[in-house]
Amino acid sequence: MQTSMAYRTLAHAGHWPSQEAFECYHQALFAGITFRDRRVLDVGGGIGACSFWAALAGAREVICLEPEEAGATTGTSKRFNELAHELLLTNTRVETVTLQDLDVAPETFDVIVMNNSINHLDEEACIALRTSEAARQRYRDIFERVADMARTQADLVISDCTPNNLFPRLGLRHPISKSIEWHKHQPPVIWAEELTAVGFERPDIRWTSYARLGRLGWRLTANRLAAFVLNGHFILRMKRRR
Repeated sequence: MQTSMAYRTLAHAGHWPSQEAFECYHQALFAGITFRDRRVLDVGGGIGACSFWAALAGAREVICLEPEEAGATTGTSKRFNELAHELLLTNTRVETVTLQDLDVAPETFDVIVMNNSINHLDEEACIALRTSEAARQRYRDIFERVADMARTQADLVISDCTPNNLFPRLGLRHPISKSIEWHKHQPPVIWAEELTAVGFERPDIRWTSYARLGRLGWRLTANRLAAFVLNGHFILRMKRRR
């Protein structure tokens, strides 16, 4: 399948407002990242948008983690497999286990992606991260596992929302991003500090725009000041230390 047609399929499957919005976001998320002939882990990848983006960009192998409890009926892994078949991609697969339970050899992956999933690795610990040493240690253990899976100079790509936002500071509900539970997120600098401690380096923090605003919106609002008023969505990229 042609790449443009594949993007259209993925945009529709993920309920993006347009193919342009889908492409703008993923181009920003993976700016400077090379996938050609590399092994990729997509943590909490849902139906596989990032996984398939990597595969279409030439990744050798892509594993998407999307845990499902016994008896789950969300159908996420089923939809992933349907899309893989529709896109004619044979080098991707979904594993319904947690990151902590994934059984792979050390130094397996060249790229590790956590797109809007880092706070779900241990939600309780994420909430208490800045006030509890026990919570920090729980995340440190997870990140040590991530570092063990990563090859030297592997790329780590993380996205999430920072709680540093105008509306929660004023005690108000965000007029657009109404569903964000701000207390369940952490600023990118906190994640960068924790990841540096386990062997990652060169943190690069960028800010995103609302998908509906298109390419012009990215040029005007993908910055820290606008993020403080919008949904505070960031991209953090790091490298596994030599």
